[in-house]
Amino acid sequence: MLPRLIPTIGVVAGAVLLSVVIYFLIDAGTLRPCAPGQDALADRFQKAISALDSIVDLGLKLSTTLVGVGAAALIGFESKLKLSPSSRIFLLLSIFCFIQSAFYAILWRLSVAEFWLNGCLNLISEPLPARQFVAHAYFFFGGLFWLAVLLIGATIAARIADREDV
Repeated sequence: MLPRLIPTIGVVAGAVLLSVVIYFLIDAGTLRPCAPGQDALADRFQKAISALDSIVDLGLKLSTTLVGVGAAALIGFESKLKLSPSSRIFLLLSIFCFIQSAFYAILWRLSVAEFWLNGCLNLISEPLPARQFVAHAYFFFGGLFWLAVLLIGATIAARIADREDV
């Protein structure tokens, strides 16, 4: 039993280590000082934040939904669904990416809330919130990529199994 779990444990450990490294790379740096109330372009920043927030909101909802569906598949709520070890690894990678996507979406929203609270909407163009937003998007697309790899692999395996049955 343990030898079958070694690849899965390795993927999980590698994902956690990679997650910590990426977090510190994204969170590096500071924001420049802001004088509240002296934002001449507040309307422009409000519109930009509104547009970006709707993107983050959609990504956050999709990420959490896909994490739940993936976890249900891993746990085995559907008894007819049998996952091979490689499928489990691809599903774990996909879930990891969607969790990271949701995490960075929440961090970005916390940064925006802080900017609103302090009256410094111009800080939205700083590198730190930009990296958070980009990390959210890249991890979301990474999750979609691993999900696609899983589906393509399962489709190919099913076709090979069908040919062997004939």
